[in-house]
Amino acid sequence: MEYRIEHFGEYLATNYSKIILINDNDVCIELSDLGARILAFWVPVGSGKDLINIVDGYNSPEEVFKLRGYYLGSIIGRVAGRIKNGTFKLNNEVYSLDKNNGNHHLHGGTESIDLEKWSFYIKQTHNKISVIFELKDFDGHNGYPGNVSFQVIHSLNNQNEWSIEYKIETDKDTIINPTNHVYFNLSDNEEDILNHQLQIYADKFLPVDAEGIPTNEIGQPVVNTIFDFTEGKRIGDVVNQKNEQIILNKGIDHPFILNSGIREQVILTNPEKTIAISMITDAPSVVIYTFNDIQDIDLKRPAHHSIAIEAQSLPNAINFEKVPEEILLVKNEPFISSTIYKLKSNNF
Repeated sequence: MEYRIEHFGEYLATNYSKIILINDNDVCIELSDLGARILAFWVPVGSGKDLINIVDGYNSPEEVFKLRGYYLGSIIGRVAGRIKNGTFKLNNEVYSLDKNNGNHHLHGGTESIDLEKWSFYIKQTHNKISVIFELKDFDGHNGYPGNVSFQVIHSLNNQNEWSIEYKIETDKDTIINPTNHVYFNLSDNEEDILNHQLQIYADKFLPVDAEGIPTNEIGQPVVNTIFDFTEGKRIGDVVNQKNEQIILNKGIDHPFILNSGIREQVILTNPEKTIAISMITDAPSVVIYTFNDIQDIDLKRPAHHSIAIEAQSLPNAINFEKVPEEILLVKNEPFISSTIYKLKSNNF
């Protein structure tokens, strides 16, 4: 295994790094200290083992800031997803957050950790290389209480697994719900993902309203709905349906409550390229987003160009009656979580 560090680019007088990890199977991931994000995931395919990139990422720091609304590959926090009306109650105190999505708070706020330059260092063994990113987010930033220390560890091993570990601490009770906003396209970003097969081991999903806020906090059974992915189905067969929830969101943009006791909770497959990615997580849910909204200034990505598979707790959980404890982070009690994306290919 090997790694190297390169210059990712400069934006507003700040220089950012690109960290490239390569395993013994020639699988390669590219990361950046701008948002502790993944930029690319290179995989050898075919008899000639040509490399294709199976995630969508930014090509420069300028593009990160210009097309920030996609959040391509970034670490999201403090809280992923929307918080209704940008408010929550904790310890009998009401907190008002930055409203950066209409009347709601989204993905940590206007100037959040996905736009920060993280410090990092590298650890290597014979079977794994890890990049340990660290960041401090201060009390009151975007309205959140507590000084919070983030440690996010991206690793690549010789089993072709890209893993993300979160270790987060606070000096004051607060809320936390991090994720990585990775977008997959298993056809080298040359086609959309409508022909991809998606399997989700989830018996319930959360319907959402026109503003993306869940309307049913305990979840609706997927059985007899188009959101039943338990046996796997072609994404285009769902996205192209005249279903109220699909029309409302221009595609899939929904949380799924993951079944317990299943090792690989999500499997995405491209039959044409004989490549699959499976997700293994200790998070209670996954948000699936089929790249429904394209920014006017983006000239290269069509709708449904890629699919985000975001392991996290339920969006807006702090305002639910039944599950707010999912995203509470208590003083001096660290949050620890991990997610693994495992590559499967005929070449391995």
